[in-house]
Amino acid sequence: PDEDLDADELGGTVFWTEPYEWSQITHYVTYLATDEIGSGRSQIGSYVSIGTEQTYLAYNQGEASYSHVVVYTMSSLTEQTTPAFLAVSDTGAYIRSPLLVDLDLDFDDIGGPVTWLPPLDNPLTTHYDIYLATSPEGANRSRIGLDKPVGTNVVHLDPDFTTTPYT
Repeated sequence: PDEDLDADELGGTVFWTEPYEWSQITHYVTYLATDEIGSGRSQIGSYVSIGTEQTYLAYNQGEASYSHVVVYTMSSLTEQTTPAFLAVSDTGAYIRSPLLVDLDLDFDDIGGPVTWLPPLDNPLTTHYDIYLATSPEGANRSRIGLDKPVGTNVVHLDPDFTTTPYT
């Protein structure tokens, strides 16, 4: 499964099952590809030794036009012509209904509870990081406090927290 919780980005461990006949196989090679036959492919990591049957796709890999992970066997002579494949399923986890109740009366300051609803049905979420940013996309973000565990849906900003340059 995609363990990177950003939309349009992939990451996590890719698993496959060793073929029944593997005596001529020297290693595996894995790619992100635009289809199940390996078109437009981009290699994931390095060659994988026999007996491993997994590789790691680093987080924050842009999904771009990739729709499949393909796995080829390699012999001492060549790469297999037809790969095993798996369709990519991108996972995104976003909080819902964020709300700041500003209890600070100063124009350029904020303070008070920030609340949110958790992502819908996402068992991969382990904690929340809270930021102030200069745009809805998170530009120039600045972290507020420590990680908040799942089940915590509020953080309190101290009064007189300056909003400059945040929006």
